[in-house]
Amino acid sequence: MDENYNNDIENINKFLSTRPDVLGCFCYAIGDYFYKKAYKLILVTDDIWSWQENNNEQEFSMYSNVLYRDGYDFIHYIGIIDNNNIFDYTLMSGSEFISDIYHWNNISLAEIFQRPFITIKSINEFDDIINRNRQNALIVSSLSLSEHNKNFYDLMLNMYAMSSYKSNDNISLVNKDYDLLKSIYEKYDFISFEDNYNIFIDYDKISKLLLYLPSNIKKYIYGNQLDMNYVRHYLKEKKYKEIDEFDYMIFLINGLFKTMSYNGRSCKVKTISK
Repeated sequence: MDENYNNDIENINKFLSTRPDVLGCFCYAIGDYFYKKAYKLILVTDDIWSWQENNNEQEFSMYSNVLYRDGYDFIHYIGIIDNNNIFDYTLMSGSEFISDIYHWNNISLAEIFQRPFITIKSINEFDDIINRNRQNALIVSSLSLSEHNKNFYDLMLNMYAMSSYKSNDNISLVNKDYDLLKSIYEKYDFISFEDNYNIFIDYDKISKLLLYLPSNIKKYIYGNQLDMNYVRHYLKEKKYKEIDEFDYMIFLINGLFKTMSYNGRSCKVKTISK
C-alpha cells in the first residue's frame, strides 16, 4: 500500500475509536471536499441496531428507528463530520455482509469488493468471502470475453461493466487501476499471463468452478455453460433496483433531517488506486 494512505488510515481509525466496536471496516473511496478529506466506508458489526443504540447519537437513533421500522437490513450514513473529515458509511451485520457477497444478493456491495479497497479491520471469514467473490467475478468476466480478445485489459473492463452502462467511467477506472488489478487477480490459476497484457484462460478449469458461483448466477447454468445474456440482464436490473432503494432511503431520511441533505454536496471522489 502506498505510504500516502497512512494519514487516511489514521483518520479512519480515529473515526472508529469514538464509535462502538466493529468486526470489519473497509474503505473503498477517498476524495477531497473543500479542504476536507472524504471517505466511503463499509462497517460490519454483529447487530446494526444494537450498535446504533450504543452510538450515543440521538439524531441517528431516530434515523435508525425509522429504517428499522421500514425493514431495512443496513443503514447508510451520509456526510458525517468527524475531526474535520467527512465520512459516508454503510453499516451492516456480519450475516448480511457474508450473504450479500456470497450470493450476490447486493450487486453494488459485491462490486466494491471486486475492485481495489483498503482493509482497516477484518476477520478471516470476511476475507475468505471477499476472495471467493473476486474469483466468481473473474469467472463470469472470463466467460463473457470474446474469443478474439484474450487480454487482461478487456477482462477487467468486462468485470467493471457487468452491471453498468457507464463505459467511459469504466475505461478510466481500468486504466488507472490496471497494475493493482493485475496484482489482485493474477493469483487465480485459471488465467495465466503471456506478458503484461495478453492472457491465457483455462476454460476447462473454469467449467469445474461453475457450481461455486453465487446462487443468483447459478440459475443461469445450462448443461456446463453459463448463459451470459441472462446474467448481464440480471446484473443490470438488480443494480438499478439497488440504486432506486438507496435513493429512496436518502429521500426518507432527508425528509426527517433537513441538515443531512446529500444531493447538494458535490464531492469528487476517487477509487482506491494504490
